Amino acid sequence: MKWWIFIFVILLSSPLFAECKIDTHSFGTSAKKIQKSLDDKWGDYEPIPGVNKEVTTNFEFICPEFKDTTLGTETIFIYHFIKDKL
Repeated sequence: MKWWIFIFVILLSSPLFAECKIDTHSFGTSAKKIQKSLDDKWGDYEPIPGVNKEVTTNFEFICPEFKDTTLGTETIFIYHFIKDKL
């Protein structure tokens, strides 16, 4: 029983040990606001025009701590929008 409590505590506290905060934008944020915060370091794609939109960027622009590392340069961060809302 004490091992279950120990595992449960680790699962709950693991976000506290994260090196980077990636939830900088809340639900309902517009695509233009996120694109402005990323400067010119993004690409967009509309699989269903006017309904669905994706904005992609490298992880190093979201979390500068991983700049020039394999994780930062080879990981893609994708925002999904429905009718221009996150």
